[in-house]
Amino acid sequence: LFVHSAVQVGSHLAICLTIGYLIFKPLKKGLGGGKFSESRWWNELLLASNANVGGPTTAAGMAAAKGWRSLVVPAILIGVLGYSIATFISVA
Repeated sequence: LFVHSAVQVGSHLAICLTIGYLIFKPLKKGLGGGKFSESRWWNELLLASNANVGGPTTAAGMAAAKGWRSLVVPAILIGVLGYSIATFISVA
């Protein structure tokens, strides 16, 4: 069970980071590099992955523990959005 969970979470993180890298790198070049810092988009991708796997509470806890105070509320909102979409799909 642990190996299955580790593979599932690891593959989710790898896919999320790969797609995020492919999206954010050209976007950063197109904006001249000033708007997006390297660490900011990386932090956002890690929190998005955490919010999708662990929900809003773990994502907010991670953001607070890392000192990313400006990302606590977006992490909670993305986690709740994921809950609402998954609930709608499972009921429909």
